[in-house]
Amino acid sequence: MSRYTISIMFPAMHDALNAIQPRYARWNPAAPDEPRGAGASPEAAVAAVAETVLAGLAEGSVAERAALLATALARVPAGDARERGLALGRSIALAALRRREADGFAPFVQFSSATRPGRWRPTPPLFGQDVVPTSTPLLFSPMAAAALTPPPPPLGSPVYLRDVEEVRRVGGRANAERSAAEAASAAFWAQQVSHRGFVDAVVALLDARPAPDGLWGTARGLALLSIGMDDVGVIIWQAKERYSVWRPVTALQEGGFGVAPDPEWMPLVTTPAFPEYPSGHAADCAFGGALLTALFGDGVPFTYRSLGTRAILSQRFASFRAAAADCSASRIWGGVHFRHTEEVSEAIGAAIAREALRHLQPVGGRGR
Repeated sequence: MSRYTISIMFPAMHDALNAIQPRYARWNPAAPDEPRGAGASPEAAVAAVAETVLAGLAEGSVAERAALLATALARVPAGDARERGLALGRSIALAALRRREADGFAPFVQFSSATRPGRWRPTPPLFGQDVVPTSTPLLFSPMAAAALTPPPPPLGSPVYLRDVEEVRRVGGRANAERSAAEAASAAFWAQQVSHRGFVDAVVALLDARPAPDGLWGTARGLALLSIGMDDVGVIIWQAKERYSVWRPVTALQEGGFGVAPDPEWMPLVTTPAFPEYPSGHAADCAFGGALLTALFGDGVPFTYRSLGTRAILSQRFASFRAAAADCSASRIWGGVHFRHTEEVSEAIGAAIAREALRHLQPVGGRGR
């Protein structure tokens, strides 16, 4: 499922549960036609939310969605509570889809490219040109979102020169000053779509150690994760288009601004088809690491399950922060990002996590 889909589905599940029994503040207020939650089955409500959102966004086939709904309802006794839950969940899901309808029709536009020094252009070997969303963030105004992403250092500045030379040394395909473990990390994270991996990690952790507040706590955690991850995607990708910074492979092959050209230099991993600054991986992982640390505590070992089909299938990390640090550094070892980009992007992800955690707070004097 996409960031967009889960950022509608999980908050709507959270809202459905809190319509039945208010424990946390809702993400969206109740629509005028929302059924009363009293007497509704929580399990039926969240199942109905999932099926309705997936159907509304054409995720999966009709048969797949029907099978998922049937599985979810198998342990819910037939009767008035189930019917009330289904009606409530469908109503809240439809309202959530309507609220995000404008985002759904916001076009994706192709990243602009230029041949001016310092500006991004498609890179070898694929020379692809990806797209950028034009939707607005959920947690921030457009102005506040732009303020999260300061400009990169100027070409030829000491920071720029330091970081270009570092990537030349440690991120190249050949003759790199890089350990086997660092190369493996670069290959592992290059395959990952970070928001999916962190959702998978949350589900696995909650299965092993259920949230103190049961289904309500689980839904809140997934809602916060999905809302923030959607903002990371929008904010980072729009900043990439705004600054349009060239990738290390271009900076090193062309040289200039105090950098000696190296026409044969190639990165260890394939360069993504969009601008370098800021870093999606670093911001995603910093957000996920900070949010999961707030929800589960520090020093919690976990497995990040690979979504790729090659090489390492999963990685075990000592903590969420350790995973985030490895994810960020891997982009330097892979030769596709500069260190200053990773550091700024980590700060962006952490800031989005702090803002997300201000929402969906306990109500009625309940503890967190």
